[in-house]
Amino acid sequence: MGKDSKAFPLPLDVLHILEVLHNAGYEAYIVGGCVRDMLLNKLLSYHINIHDYDIATSALPAEVCALFPRTIPTGLKHGTISVLLHSKTYEITTFRIEGSYRNHRSPDSVRFTSSLKDDLKRRDFTINALAYAPHCGVVDMMGGVQDILKKRIICVGEPKARFSEDALRILRALRFSATFGFEIESSTKQALFSQAPLLQNIAKERIRIELEKLLCGDYALSVIEEFREIINLLVPLRGDVSILGHLSVRKAPIVWVCLLYGVRDEASNILEHLRFDKKSKAYILTLLQYYEFPPLMDKSALIAMIVHLGGREGAREILQDLFIIYQAQNAEAIKSLQSSLEAIFNSKLPLSLKELYINGDDILQMGIQGKRVGQILQQIFTATLTHELPNEREILLQYLNTHFL
Repeated sequence: MGKDSKAFPLPLDVLHILEVLHNAGYEAYIVGGCVRDMLLNKLLSYHINIHDYDIATSALPAEVCALFPRTIPTGLKHGTISVLLHSKTYEITTFRIEGSYRNHRSPDSVRFTSSLKDDLKRRDFTINALAYAPHCGVVDMMGGVQDILKKRIICVGEPKARFSEDALRILRALRFSATFGFEIESSTKQALFSQAPLLQNIAKERIRIELEKLLCGDYALSVIEEFREIINLLVPLRGDVSILGHLSVRKAPIVWVCLLYGVRDEASNILEHLRFDKKSKAYILTLLQYYEFPPLMDKSALIAMIVHLGGREGAREILQDLFIIYQAQNAEAIKSLQSSLEAIFNSKLPLSLKELYINGDDILQMGIQGKRVGQILQQIFTATLTHELPNEREILLQYLNTHFL
């Protein structure tokens, strides 16, 4: 890119690692996604926060370990050493050439090389086959900078071979398109469709992670519409998912709910199949229960909903997410509902048993035991919700003594 590309700011630790390797006579660069994102910020005015810096070097793993006092052989088989600096971990990988991919996910073997070009040639897309070091600027041997400027995704080398090696690259291509708004080049696109069945070889956790990143992209809807056939291999798509294009906030549970609404009867099995943890699965299924915008919801119905969702403490996050979905369905009508919700939250009304100013101990001290304790608490809680009783301790205790002794 020329001398201007030398102006990229890097964290001090990263600069230190590159300098140590360079001063020892080795080549060393940051590579891959961090370089791509720096160029997106610089050339196309994106606003991407860069947290991870992968470093590639001509130094062999043992030579890297000899240069840094604190290292972990995290991926020694593939040439990766983790260097610890100031409580942070940085992965340093030796330039490598990869062997065959019999499982369509990872290479059976790797061979170390002293050639940066050989290392870049094994990467998935030209926009990721980039390297950078302060002393020389951006190294672009595959045309990645031009493809960033033209906003296009192209495989390095022959597309079918790239996707056959690692089928997860199919979803990565869709994810980059959904995130950056880039067009997928025609031969790469054709290979996406022809190689899509290979996704069945990929671990469900990995598919879930890539799908989630795709769904959270600003351009997710257009990608889903264009590549519906591929997405449908992973999650059955039925019904209208256009709400994804109207979301003001893209959070993982919200986008999953919007995708799964058309197959809500199958949602539990789909989430199980994609290896969601129990807490995330339960949260998404709860959102699905309340997905449809309730235009006729009055104050009492809203209170009942809050109580069912766990009161002030349990309901607030769920309702915030639901209101993002409701806003995408009916932005105007949501305003009055939000106003009613805030009024309820700011009131003194108890919205869960924990918020009552009496508890089970008060009833036990009266000599009442067993299931009757919970029944009485529930009865009093209902009376406070309907304003038959105020949530004031002295009055509630007096009510207990009058009606249950």
